[in-house]
Amino acid sequence: MYSNNNEESLSHELFRAPTSEYRGAPFWAWNRALDRETLLRHIDYLKEMGMGGFHMHSRSGLDTEYLGKEFMECVRACVDKAKKEGMYACLYDEDRWPSGAAGGKVTKEQRYRSRYLVLTPWPNEERPEQDTGDDSFRRGLALGNGILLERYDITLEDNCLKAYRRLKEGENGTNVWYLYEELTKEGPWYNNQTYIDTLNPEALQRFLEETHEKYLACVGDEFGKTVPSIFTDEPQFINFTTLAFAESKQDVILPYTDALPGLYTAAYGEDVFAAIPELVWELPDGRPSPARYRYHDLVTECFASSFADILSKWCQDHNIMLTGHMFGEETLHTQSSYLGEAMRSLRSFHLPGIDMLCDGREYGTAKQAQSVSHQYGCPGVMSELYGVTGWDFDFRGHKLAGDWQAALGVTLRVHHLAWDSMNGEAKRDYPASIFYQSPWYREYGLIEDHFARLNTALTRGKPIVRIGVIHPVETYWLHFGPAEQTALIRQELEERYQNTIEWLLFSQLDFDFLSEGLLAGQYEESADRKLHVGNMAYDVILVPGCETLRSSTLSCLKDFLSGGGDVLFMGDAPSYQDAFPSDAGRELYEKARHIGFSRSALITALEPYREVGLRDASGKISDHLIYQLREENPESTYCLPCDKTEDIKCRWLFIANGKTMKYPVPVSCRSNITELVHLMYDHTSVLLRLCPVTDAQKERPMPRTTSLCSTHSESPRLNPPSSFRLSEPNVLLLDQAAYRIYAFGQEPGEWQPEDDILRADDICRKIAGFPGRGSYAQPWTRQKRPAAHTLELRFTIHSEIEISDGTLALEEADKTELFLNGIKIPGNPAAEGNTAAGYFVDECIQTLPLPVIPAGDSELIIA
Repeated sequence: MYSNNNEESLSHELFRAPTSEYRGAPFWAWNRALDRETLLRHIDYLKEMGMGGFHMHSRSGLDTEYLGKEFMECVRACVDKAKKEGMYACLYDEDRWPSGAAGGKVTKEQRYRSRYLVLTPWPNEERPEQDTGDDSFRRGLALGNGILLERYDITLEDNCLKAYRRLKEGENGTNVWYLYEELTKEGPWYNNQTYIDTLNPEALQRFLEETHEKYLACVGDEFGKTVPSIFTDEPQFINFTTLAFAESKQDVILPYTDALPGLYTAAYGEDVFAAIPELVWELPDGRPSPARYRYHDLVTECFASSFADILSKWCQDHNIMLTGHMFGEETLHTQSSYLGEAMRSLRSFHLPGIDMLCDGREYGTAKQAQSVSHQYGCPGVMSELYGVTGWDFDFRGHKLAGDWQAALGVTLRVHHLAWDSMNGEAKRDYPASIFYQSPWYREYGLIEDHFARLNTALTRGKPIVRIGVIHPVETYWLHFGPAEQTALIRQELEERYQNTIEWLLFSQLDFDFLSEGLLAGQYEESADRKLHVGNMAYDVILVPGCETLRSSTLSCLKDFLSGGGDVLFMGDAPSYQDAFPSDAGRELYEKARHIGFSRSALITALEPYREVGLRDASGKISDHLIYQLREENPESTYCLPCDKTEDIKCRWLFIANGKTMKYPVPVSCRSNITELVHLMYDHTSVLLRLCPVTDAQKERPMPRTTSLCSTHSESPRLNPPSSFRLSEPNVLLLDQAAYRIYAFGQEPGEWQPEDDILRADDICRKIAGFPGRGSYAQPWTRQKRPAAHTLELRFTIHSEIEISDGTLALEEADKTELFLNGIKIPGNPAAEGNTAAGYFVDECIQTLPLPVIPAGDSELIIA
């Protein structure tokens, strides 16, 4: 991917002017009827913004058949244009998201549709009506139309599962629960089909045929060149749910595929249906259920091997990288619910990825992907970021969000979102649009240049990470029972998980997570007192309060410890092995180091493994700076972003003798430590390169100058401006209107009172029989039908002055009739005597000249 990294060292020329592979590639939202010439022109905008490429991403509003002839012709044209411009044209594997159904083309066949188990206290014929809410995604819902698989007689005592038994046909019980297999119901989000059975390898093969093979036929000659990757978005299985209370009468959903019983028997020699109640209720005396643990583990592996592994192999065979991210990667709960664990699936990605919307700070999400990237030798990490940040998210926000993620391994930023159009519903698709619709788009190259330069350094060499941390998600599975009994322990597990991550990162003790499900296949024995895990080798392994460990994990840790390695337990000793009671964890705990679950104990115990130390002026460890350290012999590159928005004067200690380059920072080199002092401002990051020092440079004191830049500041008084100009016209947003809707041939009727335009939209959709906003099938799937209703909107405009040069900005002006104070306004820009003033913000929002707007109140009617 980063071919320039083959050079022996980073050149000044490449750093000054990074090439396309180091730059961002946004989601380019194809959200209307595609126009080839417009698409090609929009690529010029992307290049002007400093982007290195783009992801061609079907979004809500697409009105050209997805993967059809015209769609693929546009893909080909954009690939050819990207090649000509020295850019990258990246693929996206779904119509909207989540990936797998190919816009509903795959799930037209029922055998490929997602399915799940429902354990319920009601037989289908007695099921009470339930309000399922607006579930346009149609995840697991008890629909009452499934196939009965089993019946159980459940006995609870003190809210625990005292006993249970499977009932034979015709046999009665005192507390009967019914197990059904149900298929997901069709929904408009999947173009009136369903999501795919992501646990079924045959379904994924069908997905490849419908999607990847078509892209191969169209642009396969550019795979690995102009087309470097294909993005898969938010795959998941139908999620686990739990009871609110042990005595609750409610449905419980369990992910399922038809092959699961056979897989369970092959793995464990038992009948999966024999212990289903243990997945739902807690056992007496606080004992975990091995069956619950096994079911979660099997579904996790089934999902990873069916979805990511299959897609990855196809991509590997066809010289294109698999990138993207999983749904629910952020917490122990979401991972357990929707994918089991994130790292298990990320093992197959050539460029593991994350999703970081709403300017979030999900350090664990980033760490999981970075850890997989490190261990499997991937070229970097992808992040889908900036989405749902709004129109007022400025360059400081763009830089800070990218900086902290760069410190945690992100090398490819996929900006969410660059709209091809704002027409219709598209303008509400998680703004802002990081594209020509934003007034700063011509200056955005400043942001792209910054991150491209970071990437020229942070994609080189090898990461220096000495600490490995066992991921605790499998302990979370043990407690996936009724919320009444397990919510507090699950909350505590989440807090400990987040605390462990932040205590380490913000104490500048970098680490990688180790997935227990992957460790046995990654581990290599060695005599160098390091735990070798894939491409990485760790000096110390932290076990953060895990209640259960795999037998394979215990074996690796035992070998590591006996060979002189360092194992550190934080919290209590594990009581279980593979979810069964065992003394093996306690025995290892007693031989290893162990501490309480506290930050001070953790930092003290890991101090021997520190590579970088950051302290503020008071001498305390800085608690809001993180870093990444990479070694490129004989040079090392350091990135230290400031994560919180405050200034700090910081003393940095590097466990190496070196001088900083390229703009030299005054440093002290002594006792194998490089020390410098630097003032960091808010939203700041610093990229340092340390080069080996000569003997003459060693043991020199810290110079008085302590910063690259002067720290002098003053507060001058600014004179008032003598003049000013507007950067855009004054705008009045018309978002309150009286309205009326009537069928063709009917009288208009009474005006309805003025209301918010979106609330009026909801009402008018219901009257006309249209689907609600955000829950409709794609336009390309719908049969076009003539209009049958007229909608009139009446706006009242108040002005203190007469306006003679006003304009009206609106979409699809040629399909409307416009009246201002009774004067008809030509709505077609091409109409005789009407010269359109261009567009406002987006090319689809045309601007039309208005008659004089007098002082006072005016009435504008749009029909």
